Amino acid sequence: FSVCAALLISVLAGCNIHGNTAQPTSASETTAQMTTAAQTRQTDSDTTDNLIAEEESTTPNTALFAEVYDEYTEALISKTPVLISEFTAEAGNFAGSDYTTAILEEKKGELSDIFNEGLARYVMIVGDTGADNEEYEYWHNKLEAIYNAQVEELLSSCSAQNGMELSEDMDY
Repeated sequence: FSVCAALLISVLAGCNIHGNTAQPTSASETTAQMTTAAQTRQTDSDTTDNLIAEEESTTPNTALFAEVYDEYTEALISKTPVLISEFTAEAGNFAGSDYTTAILEEKKGELSDIFNEGLARYVMIVGDTGADNEEYEYWHNKLEAIYNAQVEELLSSCSAQNGMELSEDMDY
């Protein structure tokens, strides 16, 4: 329903219109008015959702950046449990030793490599299309958030399994 249709329904229902509000004269008119108001709110909500979607896809490069984001998000998320399993197998009975710390750093490095490959693809998009830095930064930050979450999962899972305390130098 559009605003015009809502007004037409109100007028046809015999409501007196004062400013932006209608004064119903019966219970059925009140019900009709409430239904119209709900439909108008839904239309407004749909319009807002469409505006947000349009804002996210404001450049022709968005599809390229989104494709890379999806690919590398999937790679990071699917690799993390594999790395945790590998760490568990390799660390074995060396819980809390320098050896387990080195293994954990190696596994974290594998996630870092995936993240950096994604960033390199973003740089290629910028070079090929002339996308601006703001758009690059937006997608960089989105992928970095996924990377950081996966590193955190790796570090916390591996340290918990092996009774390790994470040192401050084991940053992302």
